[in-house]
Amino acid sequence: MRADLSLTFESGSATLTDGGRQAAMTFAQAMANPRLAAARFRIEGHTDSVGGRGYNLDLSRRRAEAVATILESQGVPRNRFDTAGYGFDCPLAGLPARAAENRRVEAILVSGG
Repeated sequence: MRADLSLTFESGSATLTDGGRQAAMTFAQAMANPRLAAARFRIEGHTDSVGGRGYNLDLSRRRAEAVATILESQGVPRNRFDTAGYGFDCPLAGLPARAAENRRVEAILVSGG
């Protein structure tokens, strides 16, 4: 199972907007649901292809970690998720790598749930 968390960040930054922070907190609340108590997730950061490869890999990792920080601050144990940044290596199907829709953070169900 893969879900786009619909998070927004300040442009070129790993700083969540107020709306992005709220969406991350909503995901943390969902993870607290007893039906998801055994679920483990991978939080994946993705970018579009604007800018260099190294920059985008770093940015995508930092964005995934920013979400992890919020999850932890909301009481989600770190052993329930890990993070990864893929830069522009995994564009959405049917879209060019430059497409803005590729700038996303996804939660991937790894086990449980």
